[in-house]
Amino acid sequence: MAERTIIVLDPTAVGHPVEKPLSPRPESLEGKRVGFLWNGKPNADVFLAELQRLVSERCRPAASARVNWSKTSASGAAFEGLLEELAANCDAVVNGVGD
Repeated sequence: MAERTIIVLDPTAVGHPVEKPLSPRPESLEGKRVGFLWNGKPNADVFLAELQRLVSERCRPAASARVNWSKTSASGAAFEGLLEELAANCDAVVNGVGD
C-alpha cells in the first residue's frame, strides 16, 4: 500500500503592531470647531445627533457639524480626502459607531 500524506496549513497570521501616540486632546471644546462623523452603522446617527446637541449646549463650541457620510463598510478605511477635510475644518472630531 502506498504511503499517504496530508499537508496541514497554519492560517495564523503574524501581526506586526506599531505603537502610535494619541493625538493631542484639547483641554476644552469651548470655541472649537467640533465635527461628528457617522460611520454608517445603525443607530450611530441617533447617538451622534444627541451627542451633538449635548456638546452644543454644555461646551459652547464655535461650531459643530454633522458629517452625514457612510462608508461602504464600517470596518473599512475612510474614502480619500475625508480625513484631510475633517482635519482642515475641525479642531476635534467624534466618530460614532452603533448597533
